[in-house]
Amino acid sequence: MDPKLYRAAMGGKEKMGGEENEKNDDDVLYLMQCINDQQQLELQLISNKNTVLHVAAQFGNQKYVQIILEKSPSSSLLRCLNIDGETPLQIVARVGHLDIVKALIQCAKRLDHEEVESGGGAAMEMLRATNKDNDTALHIAVRNPRNSGVLKDIEFIRPPNNAGVVEWLTKEDPEFTHPPNNAKETPLYLASERQRNDMVSMILKNCTSPANGGPKGQTALHTAAKSSKLLLEWKSDLIKEIDEYGWTPLHYVAHHGNVNGVKRILEKDKSVAYITTDEEDDEKTALHIAAARGNVRVMEELLSQCPDCWEMKGIEGNTPPLYLLITAFGIDMPMFGIVLWAHSTGDWNATNNNNVTPQGIMWSRVAEVRMLI
Repeated sequence: MDPKLYRAAMGGKEKMGGEENEKNDDDVLYLMQCINDQQQLELQLISNKNTVLHVAAQFGNQKYVQIILEKSPSSSLLRCLNIDGETPLQIVARVGHLDIVKALIQCAKRLDHEEVESGGGAAMEMLRATNKDNDTALHIAVRNPRNSGVLKDIEFIRPPNNAGVVEWLTKEDPEFTHPPNNAKETPLYLASERQRNDMVSMILKNCTSPANGGPKGQTALHTAAKSSKLLLEWKSDLIKEIDEYGWTPLHYVAHHGNVNGVKRILEKDKSVAYITTDEEDDEKTALHIAAARGNVRVMEELLSQCPDCWEMKGIEGNTPPLYLLITAFGIDMPMFGIVLWAHSTGDWNATNNNNVTPQGIMWSRVAEVRMLI
């Protein structure tokens, strides 16, 4: 790409301080000349095959994006792919320039209206286009939220608005399910994984039937912390979905010590407290996992709502108290003792496959402590 055209696409300013470039006028004139030659405009590429529209979108140059779209509207320019298979819309979705996202989509809609006899479809194709990783613009916008607070005081850098981009993209194509990318991630899964409750809310509100899957058989609820309430209200049957390890969302919130998440899930369906992981993971319940992690408050919540899950054994015959004691080295044992002994229904003489009992381990620990005193 000609350096003058590239500088103009950047915005006619040196980006290392915002001072006016002395070549600004010449660069803008050259841009206008190129706009009058549609073929030249599409053939002018940089090393990664970005067109002038890609570059202007990347640098948030709304003025020149608008000039290009008004003076030389072209569905082929909107559809042009760079070396990563990305359109200008996907580029701008990454950097979060909402006004340019709107301008690109509105231009595509105008072209669709004008080209109705030839089939149109530029807007829909652009919204659903995927790059080499099978990411749509929505995938990219969700994955790349930038910290606008860091950038807002820098004059020549426009603060990003990825949340606004997510809202606009979902409203423009509400019927699209946004299937998983090559990494098996959907936009809803990515938003949940990143704890972007605002983005989860937008996707659920604006999309008719969004896909929610993630890698390793997970769903958006498996990774949710802040957004679990929204996801449960949207689709409560996600509670019993298991991943490739046999883990349900309850196993994950128990693992992370998320007491509120445990409460929300059990309020919907207490039966999930009795679902175990697969054989390779010792057929553990959420209570086993909370015990192994030392998450006392999660244990208390599980036992208050499902007291009989205390008796369930894993594949090695370990009940939760036995599993806790076996794995409790280095954990605050006094607190664990309070929780364990307070639950009077537990069988402290229940043995595992090695004939070990919880009471036996507890007394051996007491003896160890006495020897150290």
